[in-house]
Amino acid sequence: MGLIAVLAALMAFSRIYIAAHYPQDVLGGLLLGIAVTGLGYLAARRLLVWLLDRTQRTPLRPLLTATPATSAQL
Repeated sequence: MGLIAVLAALMAFSRIYIAAHYPQDVLGGLLLGIAVTGLGYLAARRLLVWLLDRTQRTPLRPLLTATPATSAQL
């Protein structure tokens, strides 16, 4: 996650440095990207947790987790 933030900041700086965008445009794009990513995470998280919980009791379990199922979990 930290590497992605650093790369985004470098890309933003480069867009300003080569005069392709104004600083306000780049800042607005960064803030919009953060907002969309955060909202997307919040919207998808509940569904993904539910799907993972449902598949824990199926034959697909070995594909989703590194820990083997015990007889109590089956």
